[in-house]
Amino acid sequence: AASSASQLHVVFSAECNPEFDWHSVGLFYSFHHAQQPGRITRLLACSDEQRRMYPKSNMEMGPTFVHRNLRDDPLTDDVNLEEKHDKYHDGKGKGYASYNKPYSVMAWLETKVEEEYILMMDADMTLRSPVDPVALGAKRGQVVSAEYTYLYGTESGFANRFIPKSYTKRLAQVGGFHIFHRDDLRQIAPLWLNFTKQVRGFANTHPDEFFYESMKLDSNTPQATVAVRRLQARWHTEMYGYVFAAATVGVTHRIRRDVMLYPGYAPHMGRPPMIMHYGAEYKIGRTIFNKMSYQNVRLEQCKGFL
Repeated sequence: AASSASQLHVVFSAECNPEFDWHSVGLFYSFHHAQQPGRITRLLACSDEQRRMYPKSNMEMGPTFVHRNLRDDPLTDDVNLEEKHDKYHDGKGKGYASYNKPYSVMAWLETKVEEEYILMMDADMTLRSPVDPVALGAKRGQVVSAEYTYLYGTESGFANRFIPKSYTKRLAQVGGFHIFHRDDLRQIAPLWLNFTKQVRGFANTHPDEFFYESMKLDSNTPQATVAVRRLQARWHTEMYGYVFAAATVGVTHRIRRDVMLYPGYAPHMGRPPMIMHYGAEYKIGRTIFNKMSYQNVRLEQCKGFL
């Protein structure tokens, strides 16, 4: 059978700031280096002020769709205003940056998207080899994703606060990357944003209930670790928004453990991964890499950039 890879459009969500710029260059480069068929588009969140200040060379690094930045936007002010002094946000401005993930594809899908399948990646990922959506199990009504077992709220009863109990059997502990049929994503995206706002709002007004219902902890977990987990739990709200939206639409998930890998982990059944995700610190020999150490690298100031 012919490969369906040419019917795949790779997209990733980014923001108009230095950290996302070097992530984006890496992902654009890997797309071409892996010889991935199809197309790639950066979904770039920019406020009007960010757009005015954004370097021209960075805007032109690769195919880009620009949309409003929901981190600080009237569309999410009902939740953002509650977070103005939230000690758990990322320090880059009030609000929650991950609203941009569902909103970006929702806005982008209003344009003419020709490909039947969409691979949604995070900016801190790279492609190692071509992805064929149908060969991996993607089809109408079935999304291909990685397994994220830490989404404890799918089994703790937390989900019952947001979706009918009859839907909970559809919940999947998934995240990382998703390969969608275009028509499924059109249905999921607006619900994804809406549920993310609902979950985030609940986290603001009921922080303890949110934390203990959405994050599994052992009774002997040290307090220092609990503090870190609270921060992580806040970032998981968009992931819960997705799984609640997917359950509402009624799609199923084909969980693949052989597609994406964090550096330092052993490949599933020895199979080389197609996607690398450098979302966590890792060590190779005497070299330690943590993406958070390079948040202020400015590509436009690098000698020879573009």
